[in-house]
Amino acid sequence: MGRDVERASLRGWLDESLTGAAVVGLLSGDAGAGKTRLLEDLIDHAATRGVVPAVGRASEQEGAPPFWPWRVVLRGLGAPDLLAGADALDRAAERFVRFEAVTSWLAGAADAGGGLLVGIDDLHCADRSSMRLFSHVASGLRGHRVLLVATHRSSPGDHAEGFGSMLADVARLPSRRAMDLGGLGRHAVAELLGSDPSSPVVDRVWALTRGNALFVSELARHIAAGRDVADLPDTLRDVIGVRLSARTAGCLDVLRTAAVVGREFAAGVVATAQGRPAMHVLEDVDEAVAAGLVAPSGVPGRFQFVHALVRDAVEAGVARPALVRLHRQVADAIETYEGAGDDQLSDLARHWDESSVLGDVAPAPGRRGPGPPPQRRDRIRRRPLHRRRPPPRRGGSGGPEVPALIALAEEALTAIEADDHARRARILGLLAVLHFYAGSGRGPELTDAAEEEAGRTDDPLAAAAAVRARQMTRFGPEHAEERLLLADRIGEAGRAAGDPSITQWEALWRVDALLELGRIPEALATMPLLRQQVGAVGHPISRWHLARSEAVLAAAAGRWEDANRFGRRAQELYAMQEGHEGAVALELALQVSIGIHTGFAPTVLADYDRLDVGRAPAYVNDIPILLPLLPLVALGRHDEARSLYARTMPVTRWEPPPFLWLPIHVFRLLAAIAVGRLDDVEPLVDRLRSSRGFHVAGGGGPIAYFGCVELHLGEAAIALGRWEDAATELRFAVAEGQRTGTPPFEVRAAALLAEALVARRQGGDAAEAAGLARRYLPAAGSFGMQPWVARLGRLTAGAPPRPTGPLSERELEVAGLVARGLSNKAIAAELHISTRTAQNHVQHILTKLGVSNRTQVASWFTGDRR
Repeated sequence: MGRDVERASLRGWLDESLTGAAVVGLLSGDAGAGKTRLLEDLIDHAATRGVVPAVGRASEQEGAPPFWPWRVVLRGLGAPDLLAGADALDRAAERFVRFEAVTSWLAGAADAGGGLLVGIDDLHCADRSSMRLFSHVASGLRGHRVLLVATHRSSPGDHAEGFGSMLADVARLPSRRAMDLGGLGRHAVAELLGSDPSSPVVDRVWALTRGNALFVSELARHIAAGRDVADLPDTLRDVIGVRLSARTAGCLDVLRTAAVVGREFAAGVVATAQGRPAMHVLEDVDEAVAAGLVAPSGVPGRFQFVHALVRDAVEAGVARPALVRLHRQVADAIETYEGAGDDQLSDLARHWDESSVLGDVAPAPGRRGPGPPPQRRDRIRRRPLHRRRPPPRRGGSGGPEVPALIALAEEALTAIEADDHARRARILGLLAVLHFYAGSGRGPELTDAAEEEAGRTDDPLAAAAAVRARQMTRFGPEHAEERLLLADRIGEAGRAAGDPSITQWEALWRVDALLELGRIPEALATMPLLRQQVGAVGHPISRWHLARSEAVLAAAAGRWEDANRFGRRAQELYAMQEGHEGAVALELALQVSIGIHTGFAPTVLADYDRLDVGRAPAYVNDIPILLPLLPLVALGRHDEARSLYARTMPVTRWEPPPFLWLPIHVFRLLAAIAVGRLDDVEPLVDRLRSSRGFHVAGGGGPIAYFGCVELHLGEAAIALGRWEDAATELRFAVAEGQRTGTPPFEVRAAALLAEALVARRQGGDAAEAAGLARRYLPAAGSFGMQPWVARLGRLTAGAPPRPTGPLSERELEVAGLVARGLSNKAIAAELHISTRTAQNHVQHILTKLGVSNRTQVASWFTGDRR
């Protein structure tokens, strides 16, 4: 119930696989979300389509043999024992042979029938060998009618060793699809309960379970048996108890104390109640977060149980004497940590009531129940009762204006003694950053002064301020290498100061600089460090930086669902601290980078249309005007697009801020092409040529990724009718997409190149364009790039028939790679096979075609029979 969208998506994966493009699907979610049930539903559907299904389930029990889920799958398909003795192998080469045997057998079974559905349930708890085999099979079934699908839990705490690296391997595959199951909606919960959606019981159950299918089902049975929804069913107590049993003693102690505090809790209160250092408590909280038991609440230092039922189960597992003592400790901790203002009185009363059986709590006069001891009541009474003001905002739309901050900083600088080098360095560094935003041009001068002062002291905070200022002056990809060195320096300063809010910039600056340099795999490899450093801070803006980086890298790889999920989270976090307008604008930048490839939904501008772009900060220049132009044109709102573009300054007098120079020039170039302002395209191209070899990212933190500069120069050359330039730039862009592991950009560059070749009409251009269209059309479809599917489809419709001759489908694929000039080693890497296998394929092709060299193979494949 309530999974119609998810069922349709899974069936879409199956339909896609039956076209001959193998699909690797990952279905994730919390324990009890309904992953297994959806897989079973897919199996039933596959059987009606004539697809042979085979499913194996990983076992969490000790003693399960290696490859257990795969043995079940192969046995169900009637395969021979292809993994015999594989668990005893030590040499990678022998393991590879067996993995290839499994892959080849599955491919043959799929080709011999109506397709194949292979499922591995609970892959997160499989043995390491089964995970390796999954990765191998996933990369080796291209071109076969196979849907390989696995279910796994979302929480990293449930993942067996090696699962994370396996996910990373599979994430790079263009055939990968992913879906994360959230909770059921209220209507589905009402249907399971057999109640009206407006019933208070439905609200209560949804609030307790957040739509977890297992929890809702058990509560439905519980209520149907005439029991109170407030009572925890034994079945759920047991289910949650199993998850708790895998936690460390320290984590369980923190969870018990937190459960007494309530559904939401402050880590500081828990630490105070336990008399432990806050950092130690946070480490145990991190374990609970990784296990999917608690989650950050959105306020720094505060967390919440993911389901109220989890909190109830934890509290129910605490013995009564220990529970009473915990209530007393929490009451003391709240007063110590948060005070006894009126915001805390109801919580204090509850905890004192629960701990009153200790015998040292007297009833409060005029109150029906017990309260704190008299001396505590007096202390509370003497304190003025008022609501605490929220902490002041840092920057953002509610913060002080930059000129006011500059005036305050300059006043502070005059009050600091000349020999107080540490403070002077910090204020000078701050001033440099402020003048950077003010655009006064004093940033470099103040940065030099900050570095000079910092060099006269060992204060790490002074060093951090100077490095931060220097980083702000080294904007643009031409300084990206230097920013990598500055990232190392800020990390050293943060560790010396013991301040994670400084250290976090190390990984963030690295990711941003690596994106601009086109070193995407290195940026991906930096993400674990960024997650660790941001996790140590926990501030919403820090988590925004992380979510934004995750979204940008996911979009670069074509993982649109992940990109959108992280993008929504980033938008929520930014709006929480800096305001709704900026959050909407930043989210649109991500959506434009995605929509260029997948098309724009009619709702993409729903929030943006309500904004007043004239209120945007001056330092962002024309970005608020340029961002919506591509969606407007794509959605047919051409007059609005042209009117908006007319608000930009003429290119000849246009000087955008230096720190946004490259992305804003690319935005304007794409906008000028979209609205037909070709008079602006040429001067923009002249400016962008100096950035060839670099990639378009943020420059001060990832905002969106737009591929290499040559991709945009090639598209501009097409708009100007310069076919030679277009071919040169776009060939480079195709190669960059391959090198960086960004397949959507590779597909887009290849499609544009094919269109340029068709327009150029030189000898062999039509055949090469047709080959490009045939090669990249399946990839465009597998990545959901519908606009590019249409463009490539038009090219294939008028293309000459593809040569087949005596070659098999795999040999045709290899022949195409030979025609592209790839070596045997490069072909092996492209097809995820061994170099020896690639060499054998090439030799078979030479023999079957009766030719003697690779050049003749290329001529045969492209149709050049001269």
